[in-house]
Amino acid sequence: MKTLYIGSINEFSGKGMIAMALAMRLKAEGYKVGYMKPLGKCTSSCDGIPEDEDAVMMKEALGLDDALNDICPVTMTQDIFIKALQGADLKLADKVAAAFTKLSQGKEVMLVEGTDTLYDGAYLDLAPVKIMKLLDAKALVVDRYENEVCTDCILTAGNVLRDRMIGIVINHLPSKAAAHVNDLLVPFFKSKGIDVMGTIPMDPFLGAVSVKALQNALNARLLCCEDALDHYVERFSIGAMDVDSAMKYFRKTLNKAVITGGQRSDIQIAALETSTRCLILTGDQNPSEVVVGKAMMIGVPILVVREDTLSTVEKVEGLVGKTHFSGEKKIERAKDLLAAHFNFDLLYNKLGLSK
Repeated sequence: MKTLYIGSINEFSGKGMIAMALAMRLKAEGYKVGYMKPLGKCTSSCDGIPEDEDAVMMKEALGLDDALNDICPVTMTQDIFIKALQGADLKLADKVAAAFTKLSQGKEVMLVEGTDTLYDGAYLDLAPVKIMKLLDAKALVVDRYENEVCTDCILTAGNVLRDRMIGIVINHLPSKAAAHVNDLLVPFFKSKGIDVMGTIPMDPFLGAVSVKALQNALNARLLCCEDALDHYVERFSIGAMDVDSAMKYFRKTLNKAVITGGQRSDIQIAALETSTRCLILTGDQNPSEVVVGKAMMIGVPILVVREDTLSTVEKVEGLVGKTHFSGEKKIERAKDLLAAHFNFDLLYNKLGLSK
């Protein structure tokens, strides 16, 4: 059996996307694939039991019969945090090892998803390096392109992980930086003994947030088009200008949510005449019947929030690109991206898998 640990240098790197796409690819090629997230975050709960959202999603997507508390045996909670700081012997490594033994039975490949960074979990004695050694895993490290590639971070990861790191993936790569990364950085890392297994282009859709997620995050009232809550928003526009200026801007921005005051019927109608996924109306003011009728006719949900426009913008700014990877449409897009931009042959060779 082969074990691959998928870790990340920074938060929201896309390691969940990479893990999902790899799992789907391996499964489609006939491998018996298992999945584990040794250390998760309490992002939800079921019957009072903390759950990690990534673990729940992977269990469902891969059709795994394994118990969720084996797939994610340790979930970071306030209780565990306090006990660890007080010096309690939690024996978490033993718990992870026991769960892995159960999950790996009959599997040919085990994918192990790491925490947000390569440092998380040290205070629980579950640092990524320790988990890799405990599970005898090779490591694929994901780095999200943010203004530039964190060259020093990748080199440091290579120095720390040594022979366990079989390669890196540079994700969310903007087209304007592709030549620089592929022509200069990829050969540079190769010269340092680090293989770049993929340079994945930036795709706004993968960072998009659903209208339903927006409704929940903003605690908004929904006025219409409940059947369109699964639509995705890739960008946000603020409707605080005159109509002519707004229309020029709206036409250039696709798959957007428009945030504007509830009294700005002119802006709302202008937005509905362009590629708008939903209207977010501030100040707890309902729009006119004309606006509601037009939105219903073309299937655009209207969300009404209590906060003013500035406060609403501040809330949504952190959502795009920083939500958990989920949804069938995103999974299919991720599979297509990896098929085009990831070196599966190199990965299989490094893991000792026959294609």
